[in-house]
Amino acid sequence: MPVFKQRTVMFGQMGTSPEATVNQIYQVITGSEAKTLFGQDSMLAGMVAAFRKINPYQELLVIPLAENAGGVAATSTVTISGAATRSYTQVFYVGDVRYTLGVSSAEDATSIAGRLVTVINNNPTSYVTASNVGAVLTLTCKWKGETGNDINIFTRYNRDDYDSPGVSFAIVQNSNGSGNPDLQDGIDALDSLTQYQGFVCPYTDTTNMDLLRSELDTRWGPLSQRDGRVFCAKKAGVASLNSFALARNSQHFAIMDITENSASPSWEWAASLAADVMYYGTTDPARPFQTLELKDIKGAPEGQRRLPEDNETLLRNGICSHTIGTDNKVRIEHAVTTYNLNQVGAEDYAYKELNTVLQMSYYRRSVINHFQVKYPRHKLSSGLDEGVASQASNIIDPKTGISEFMAHYFKMVYTAGLFEDFQGYKRDIISNKNSQKRGRLDVFDQPRPIDQFRQLAVRSAFRLL
Repeated sequence: MPVFKQRTVMFGQMGTSPEATVNQIYQVITGSEAKTLFGQDSMLAGMVAAFRKINPYQELLVIPLAENAGGVAATSTVTISGAATRSYTQVFYVGDVRYTLGVSSAEDATSIAGRLVTVINNNPTSYVTASNVGAVLTLTCKWKGETGNDINIFTRYNRDDYDSPGVSFAIVQNSNGSGNPDLQDGIDALDSLTQYQGFVCPYTDTTNMDLLRSELDTRWGPLSQRDGRVFCAKKAGVASLNSFALARNSQHFAIMDITENSASPSWEWAASLAADVMYYGTTDPARPFQTLELKDIKGAPEGQRRLPEDNETLLRNGICSHTIGTDNKVRIEHAVTTYNLNQVGAEDYAYKELNTVLQMSYYRRSVINHFQVKYPRHKLSSGLDEGVASQASNIIDPKTGISEFMAHYFKMVYTAGLFEDFQGYKRDIISNKNSQKRGRLDVFDQPRPIDQFRQLAVRSAFRLL
């Protein structure tokens, strides 16, 4: 079976001293290249690094976006109180970045706040700038928009993290970031004739989601046939995520739940999810993504993670779920799309599974590729004259078309293991020469995507002898 080149498009914002120009496409190979192009403290540098940890070879096209002039940068505050009763090493987390500060005995809150400012600002890759007024520490995201709200602050993330004796920290998490960039200029930079299989989007506001849906609806359709899918991640509670997914209702979106308390920010989750699906989905689009690791992604602390019933609710409504093991590694539990209802509002499972979307995408592309390679300049017969159609005569007819489809599907079933029920497929396929468009061969077929093994149900009734 053919292996097709995969392209992933990544949208995001730049940081300090970038070399790149907004709304231009950059092919990025390494994380260090991303730091030079977009700024080492940029959202995009973090996204590229997360993607390349899992998917080092596939083509990655990055489009930096202009900031919203009316946007607001997210801020959080940490009010420190008390004085240290003994010397201690204080840990402080800005997202998944861990800082340590040696606190001296009797050191007061104002001194600790001031020295934390220095430590954070001395990190050139930090997503935030720090300042303090007395014992109140303020952290401000380096770019504007809602994404800054996803940077969580901790002093105790791991079970062995403790605050300095005598010192307390009152944290008000980011919540006031607003005004995301407009994706339209970035979308306009894309080539309408090029296939982009993946899109990584850090923004989940309605306007930008609708722009992407409109673009992908066009690409999915019969006149383009260059479909792709969007990978996002969202920080919210279960009820909010359920409402969000139901409002999306599209086979184009795979959105990962990151809970309200994740250490790693949403844009790194989105890039990591995309990297896994794009890499392993190319190898075998029918094989489930469960247990695949989101490398170096840090989820919520112990005691603040999703319960199994939470994940079940999210999955039913179209949000991807994850698990966190005893080793604190984050792994995909189940990858789904937000598709729930068909055009008339009836519940429909057809495109719920991300694997099904990938399988049908591969099927369509492989069929097109097969006929473009084997029948590039052939004549079309109605099939009335037995034995006329052949490769030697450069003629194809409906009967030949059916034979080609069945041979192709046979490989899909017995070689690739992507589909099943060859006999049923053979029974249902129909082919005719179109009576209105005389150069068109019409084929109706019903491929059967193979399912994914997700659950084992056993009822054991023991018997005592």
